[in-house]
Amino acid sequence: MAGITKECKICKGMFSTRSLKSAAWENTCHDCYSQNRRTHFEKRDAKKAVNIEAGLQRQIDTLHSKVSDIDMLIAAEISNHFNNITEADMLNKMTDSVLELVAEKVSVMEEQLKSFQEKIQKQLVAMNNRMISMFNDLND
Repeated sequence: MAGITKECKICKGMFSTRSLKSAAWENTCHDCYSQNRRTHFEKRDAKKAVNIEAGLQRQIDTLHSKVSDIDMLIAAEISNHFNNITEADMLNKMTDSVLELVAEKVSVMEEQLKSFQEKIQKQLVAMNNRMISMFNDLND
C-alpha cells in the first residue's frame, strides 16, 4: 500500500491508508468503515420500512373507516330514492315504458306486414301474367 499506517478510531487496530491524500480523512480501517456503512444503511432501510408500514397502516385504517360506513350509506340512499318516488310515479313510468315497447313492436310488425303484402302482390302479378300467357297459348 502507498499510504501511511494509522490507528483505527473504532477497533484501535493499525491499518494502512489507501493513499497519502486519503490519510488526511481516513480514520478507520477498511473493515470498521464497511461495518459502519452497512450499519448506517441498515438503520436507514429500517426507518424507511417503518415509515412505509406506518403509512400503509394509516391508509388501511382510513379505508376501513370508509368501507365500514358504506353499507349504511347505500341503504340510506336507496331508502331516500324510494321515498322520493311515489306509487303513481312508478306506475306512470312503467306504463310509459310498456307503451314505448308496444309502439316499437307494432312498428316492426307493420313493416313486416308491408313487406309481406308487397311480396304477395308481386307473386300475384307473376301468377296472373302466367295465367294470361297460358290462356293465350291455349287460344292460339
